[in-house]
Amino acid sequence: MESVTSLQSGLLVDANRKVSFTFDGKTVSALAGQSIGAALYASGVRIFSRSFKYHRPRGLFCVAGECPNCLMQVDGRPNVRICIEPAREGQIVRHQNAWPSLNFDVLRVIDKFDRRFPVGFYYKRYYKPLTWRLFETAARRMAGLGTIDIHAAPDQKTEVEHLQTEVCVVGGGPAGLSAAVQAAEAGAAVFLIDRQPRLGGHLLFDGIELPEIEPLAVKLTNHPRARVLSNTAAFGLYEGNLLTAFQENRLLKIRAQQIIICTGGRERPFVFQNNDLPGIFLARGVERLSRLYGVQAGKRAVILTDHDEGARVAEELAGLGFQIAAVVDPRPVSEKSRVGKDWETLFSSVVLEARGGSHLQGVRTAQVQVDGTLGQATDIHCDLLCVASSLVPVNELLLQAGMRFQVKEGRWVADQSMPGLSAAGAAAGTFDLAGQVLEGKLRGGEAATALGYTVKNLDKTNKEWAAFLANPSPVVSGNVFAHANLNDRKRFICLCEDVAEHDIEQAVSEGFDGIETLKRYSTAGMGPCQGKICTSAMREVCARTTNRDLADIGAPTTRPPCVPVTLSVLAADRHHPVRRTPLHHWHQEAGAKWLDAGLWKRPESYSDPAAEVQLVRTRAGIIDVSTLGKIDVIGPDAAELLERVYVNHFADLLLGKARYGVMCNEDGIIFDDGVGARLSRDHFFLTATTGNAELVFQWLELWKSTWKLNVSIIQQTAALAAINLAGPKARDILSALTTQDLSTGAFPYMSIREADVAGVRCRLLRVGFVGELSYEVHCPSQFAWHLWEALLDAGRDLGLRPFGVEAQRILRLEKGHLIIGQDTDALSTPLDAGLPGMVRFDKPLFHGKAPLQRQQQRGVRSRLVGFTMLKSGTSPEEGCQVVNKDKPVGRVTSSRFSPSLGQNIGLAWVPAARAAVGERFLIRANGTDLPAIVTQLPFYDPEGARLKG
Repeated sequence: MESVTSLQSGLLVDANRKVSFTFDGKTVSALAGQSIGAALYASGVRIFSRSFKYHRPRGLFCVAGECPNCLMQVDGRPNVRICIEPAREGQIVRHQNAWPSLNFDVLRVIDKFDRRFPVGFYYKRYYKPLTWRLFETAARRMAGLGTIDIHAAPDQKTEVEHLQTEVCVVGGGPAGLSAAVQAAEAGAAVFLIDRQPRLGGHLLFDGIELPEIEPLAVKLTNHPRARVLSNTAAFGLYEGNLLTAFQENRLLKIRAQQIIICTGGRERPFVFQNNDLPGIFLARGVERLSRLYGVQAGKRAVILTDHDEGARVAEELAGLGFQIAAVVDPRPVSEKSRVGKDWETLFSSVVLEARGGSHLQGVRTAQVQVDGTLGQATDIHCDLLCVASSLVPVNELLLQAGMRFQVKEGRWVADQSMPGLSAAGAAAGTFDLAGQVLEGKLRGGEAATALGYTVKNLDKTNKEWAAFLANPSPVVSGNVFAHANLNDRKRFICLCEDVAEHDIEQAVSEGFDGIETLKRYSTAGMGPCQGKICTSAMREVCARTTNRDLADIGAPTTRPPCVPVTLSVLAADRHHPVRRTPLHHWHQEAGAKWLDAGLWKRPESYSDPAAEVQLVRTRAGIIDVSTLGKIDVIGPDAAELLERVYVNHFADLLLGKARYGVMCNEDGIIFDDGVGARLSRDHFFLTATTGNAELVFQWLELWKSTWKLNVSIIQQTAALAAINLAGPKARDILSALTTQDLSTGAFPYMSIREADVAGVRCRLLRVGFVGELSYEVHCPSQFAWHLWEALLDAGRDLGLRPFGVEAQRILRLEKGHLIIGQDTDALSTPLDAGLPGMVRFDKPLFHGKAPLQRQQQRGVRSRLVGFTMLKSGTSPEEGCQVVNKDKPVGRVTSSRFSPSLGQNIGLAWVPAARAAVGERFLIRANGTDLPAIVTQLPFYDPEGARLKG
């Protein structure tokens, strides 16, 4: 095919530098800065994709990354919009959804049988089990677009960046630049993000000159209060003015006090027979291809328009070297219409059909008579049909945030009353260039004023804007439909899903006349463009078919992302804060293998976890538990607060005693557990789980304020370190460092004492999480290293060594102790988690009392039980399903091999009817059902003699 001339003068092109890539195995040359699509078009490629359903040929259309026509595989990435993807050296580009090639696709034959595939045909013909299985197999082979390489990994590491600013402007066109400069000059900190590599918006390609724009761009780029993020696409706007965007491999989360959306407008395609042929472009697509990338879209063009901009587009294209065959305008002649000198303007005319096979060769037009009938059809030869329709706002971000639009007197009007959010320019329905600059200036000034800055001449700008609104010019056209006859079945509404006009009409006639149900039944607007191209036409068909006003139809819900985002960006590495205990570097030097526990770094093990378990069971081990939440509750109402937030009693706790406690939320769901100890009448010391330490502190603060209790909550997690010394030799080791009487009579199980250990004042808790004689030593963080090494020195001759979290988890599992968040979930209560004895219903008030009473009355549906495997050597992974008759009825939450017992043990949720000791059940692991039996807890030392002795 003859190549289209490359102008080599595109604004984004470096004509002095060339790159090359391969397309379907053939080398293609490009100029640096060109898109892949522009380079392919310059090399003679006209068919860029095949349509989803009928495999019709599709070519470049919008050149803005908003339609499905240019999706290809690039370096293994599927569905890349190559019309905006920059060409780079060595890229491997391949077509998709066509076999064996784009020019000859055997599945194009489906297009001949389109009558057999009406809207919703799969619901009507293939609903029976046998036919559905056959259809599903064939459909899955034929459907889809790109191919995912499941073994491929992103070639770049992705990351998340959290940004904050006072004003964030989305869009670098006339309105966005004006808004950003106005806010920055008032003193506000401003971000401007734009998807293009250069500022200017539509002025970069549509040929309209506005002298003040370039100075604005320079001023903003150099302004100390402004930051410009080019090549950045915003795709979501969430509660609290959280704007999400991506810049290459970075996910940006931008929190702004004021957001101004200036994303511009887009053209709508017209509906006529064969309106999807390659060679049919949106007018802005032709201008982008020429002015941004230096490639001419054709030679002889027909301009199809419905507003005065069509004449300007014709003049622009003529100036770019196109031969203008005709301008087709469905409106009657008006004084505002500009008629070119070198081409004919066909007023009151429509395009009935695009002619050609794999590429546009001409159009058939006809004049609409006064009575609405069509005159004689006329064929016009051309290789380019340029659709210059009236614009609609690019308002997806605004709609996501809840802003609403309506049409008043032929003009789009946006609701600008949302705090912290506004719109300017075409995104707000202002398509006049001078009006865009003025509205941007106004919105930027209003945003700065809302932040407390003084804006000069804001009243003057307000008056100028009011004067502009007093003389609006209608910008919303009638409809974009040409006359049709019964044989015109290829008048496409949705290019993504091959949904034609007659499909929408049929869906409405079948009762799907609500815009949301119509969208889902017909699938229009559910493809790659997500309704950007087809929503307007779909709404118009629905309104016309149901005899309703367009305003009554509404619009489908807009959800993020509004532009495509790769999964690798959404799964970007999160740079969370990292917390380290005071002993972190000691563990590092000891060769610890690290484990992430929430924000904390904890030693998973130092050597073999099984050996570490045996160490604790036979001699003594030491573990850093500084990550535990540590909270002082002090005041006259301290006991009352704990009585209300724990499900068990705390008010009757004796001085010097400790008690295991469970907290629930208002729904009776387990919130946290830990040990509480009483140091004095009005002073309690609490421990909380590592993951919930901060939440428990906030929970106590919330409810002491809610109940107006006289109590102080002091967060001690960072201030205090904690060391757990456990094992049969623990008492002997600790006795060498303290004068505190550690005998069982003086210091029994579940007690607390304050004593000096190795010269450091500490709180000693005698607890038994690992099932052995053990002491938790809580000391000021600055003395943790000293105390740790003192304990190790004291126990060196007795075999004392450190053990890690993995050994701790095995030890606690042998005792049947649960871990909140691992063995429980967001529905677990004490009654079904094996803790019914903890719940004291005799208390007048505690969180979750009423829901737990109701659950007690109706009974629990499932229970957390201990189990052992009936076959030695089998150990299911945590998360495996408990099954009954091939249906999941529960899950395994903890599973380990117990060195102490010599068998595989675990905890699992099973139906309450199968929770009795001795009941057998099946665990599905890697496709195999493994037999297990419910076992009495605890597995190890059921009498507790070892930890109480």
